Amino acid sequence: YTPRTERLAVDIGLSPLIATDRGDLLGRGFLRLLAAYDTEIQNIAKRAQREGRKLSQVPEYREAMGRLRGFLKNEVNRLLNRLVALHAPAVLVVERLDLRSPELSRRMNRLLSNFGRRYLKE
Repeated sequence: YTPRTERLAVDIGLSPLIATDRGDLLGRGFLRLLAAYDTEIQNIAKRAQREGRKLSQVPEYREAMGRLRGFLKNEVNRLLNRLVALHAPAVLVVERLDLRSPELSRRMNRLLSNFGRRYLKE
């Protein structure tokens, strides 16, 4: 790996997912896709609550959460790989993360806060 850029500053958000100090905006439709996952997961949770079932016992919920986690991991990795291919930074500087949106449910905001730190550290 031969760096072409000394330092690349990255701002992580929800719309777009990644913005750089060079003006790159990656993941522009990220919030819209998250809202679709959020709606699906909330509908499953409401249905389970009406039926008196715990979410841990609902296979559809576990499957939806697995798809969401896979999407998040793939999207973050895809965009970070794109940044490395574009700029080849020696150092990647990431701002302090606060991944929340009033457009999303409390459950989704909690998941995003946890995902952000973990996948970026990996």
